[in-house]
Order: sequence, then C-alpha cells, then structure tokens
Amino acid sequence: MSVFLTALLLLCLVIALSGCSGAPESTASADTAVIGTLPEMGASTVLTDDSDSENKENSTAGSTEEMTASTGETTPTAAESTASSEIPAGSGVPCWINGKHVNFRKAPGAEGEILARLDRGTEIEKLREEGEWLLVRYGEEVGYIHKDYVSDTLPETEAEKVRIIVKKSERKLELWEDGALTGTYSIGLGFSPVGHKSAEGDGRTPEGEYYVCMKNGKSDYYLSLGVSYPNKEDAAAALREGRISQAAYDRIASANDWGERPDWYTPLGGEIMIHGGGGSRGDWTAGCIAVDNAVMDILFYRCEVGTRITILP
Repeated sequence: MSVFLTALLLLCLVIALSGCSGAPESTASADTAVIGTLPEMGASTVLTDDSDSENKENSTAGSTEEMTASTGETTPTAAESTASSEIPAGSGVPCWINGKHVNFRKAPGAEGEILARLDRGTEIEKLREEGEWLLVRYGEEVGYIHKDYVSDTLPETEAEKVRIIVKKSERKLELWEDGALTGTYSIGLGFSPVGHKSAEGDGRTPEGEYYVCMKNGKSDYYLSLGVSYPNKEDAAAALREGRISQAAYDRIASANDWGERPDWYTPLGGEIMIHGGGGSRGDWTAGCIAVDNAVMDILFYRCEVGTRITILP
C-alpha cells in the first residue's frame, strides 16, 4: 500500500512539473503576438494627420447618405447650393427687361433680397426657369426675376421711339420719331454759348449725351423738360480735377444709371432745361435751350422721361 501511494505521489509530481514547463512557452507565444501588432498600431498613429481626416470625411459622408436614404430626401451639397453663382457667363439665353424698376432678387419670391432694380430694355442672361421665376445673370450677379417682366426680344419704349438732337452752332433742335425727322425748330442758348458747360453760372449749354430726366408742367417758362446734366462723363472729369467729391460723383453716377435726375446742386451746376419762352430771341438763357411755346407743346407731348437728348457743338 505504501509503495502504491509513493508511486501515485511521484506521478502527480511529474505531471505538475510538466505543466510548469509548458507555461512559459504559452506566455512567450502570447507576448510575441502582441508585439507583432505594435508596428501596425504605430503606423496607424503616424498617419493620423491624413488618414484620420479622410476617415472622418468618409464617416460624415456615409452618415449623410444613410440619413438621405432613410428619409428619401436629397440633401444639397455645398457645390449644389453655389452652383447658380458659378454658371459660366454666356451659357444662358439673352433676354431683356420689359417693365420699369423691375426687382432683381437674390432668391425667388417676394421676400427675396433685392439686388437691383432694372428698367425696360436692360439686357440680362436667362439661365433657367424655376416655376414663375427665372434664374438670370445681370452683370456679375446671379439672381431671380419674375418671368412676366422678361422678354425674348428687345422691347421698344415710347421714349426710345423719340429722340432730340440739338445743334448748337446752327441754333436748331431736331425732333426724330421712329427714325424719321419730324420737325426742326429754332432755339436760343445760354449767354455764353460756345463750349461745353462745366461749372455753375458759366452761362454755357452742355454738350454730350443726355436724356429727359423730368417734366414740369408748371414751369416759369411755360413748359419744360429737364436735361440730365451732369452725366457720368461730366462728373468723372470734375472728380479728376478735384472739383467734386467721390460722394458727389457716386450720386451723379447712380442717378444716371437709374435714369433719374442727377444732383443739380454741385459746383458743376444743373437745372438745364428745354423750355418755352422763345427760340428766336437770341441767346438769352442761363444755359438752357429755349424754344417757342408752340414748339414746347409738341416736345412736351411727344417726349417721355428717358427720351434721349444729343447736344452737339
């Protein structure tokens, strides 16, 4: 019995010793596996600046796509939201404004911010239709105009059908309608008629391209049509010479752009009119263009605000 117990104890001791000798091998194998993965982890850490940001972008894109798929809606990208402002110039169809002071808006609808107000005959570029609104380009801006105020052909206004040409040296005013000369009338000029007006009180009648900027049915000289002096060229010359400020130039330029009456109260002078009182009395005005009252009846009836006036030396 003692021999059997002794043999059993020896067997247990052998088994125990055998188990201890296997433990280091297993530990070493596990440590090797862990150490073997360290270079991969290290490489991933080193690439964090590039690959990590890409992963974030991909993750964000993936979540957007998943959300879009789940809702069935399309989420506009930044590129799509700015696509309208990046449409190449010349890619649309030429059109023209057919209305007065038509609103050019940043977004479709009456609540859209007004970028500018455009007058009849202003050329724009139609890019596409969006319901009742047109996406158009005007200059460098892209915006919206209601399609009721856009024409595929250049609209002709009443003002554009009529034109006044003044020939100072001949003391004649010509009235043109639909491209035909319909009347030639005698005129009187300022008390210093030779040369272009450039200053208040110089007694000269301006020379250049202007338009009717107002109509006065209660003039001291029967009836009158306002001449849009000074124009942008007049104002630019005065600005270069230091006779008016930048602010004054901007006011004059803006009025001319909008077809309105420019600032008449600067060192350049103003209030140049075509008026009645007599066109055969010589040069008696302060710079205005005088005609007989019967002629003024014709001009006042025929000419609208915006009618072109060309004054030649």
